[in-house]
Amino acid sequence: QAFPAELLRRAYAAWDGREVTDDGALVEMVGGSVLMVEGSATNLKVTRPEDLAVAEVLLDLYGPVRGVQGV
Repeated sequence: QAFPAELLRRAYAAWDGREVTDDGALVEMVGGSVLMVEGSATNLKVTRPEDLAVAEVLLDLYGPVRGVQGV
């Protein structure tokens, strides 16, 4: 999931404590939209230690993605 930072800040600022499942649900609560876009098998979510190991292998194979904030 990815959202414009300002939209996500606004959603968290407006959060009333109701249970939400993820950032997408929170964004929808403030009128934002959640869309699905085509992705890539190499764009993975790192949640567990084994996910990090896979990400490190991909980084070794392909190198960092240039132009991406934080890289």
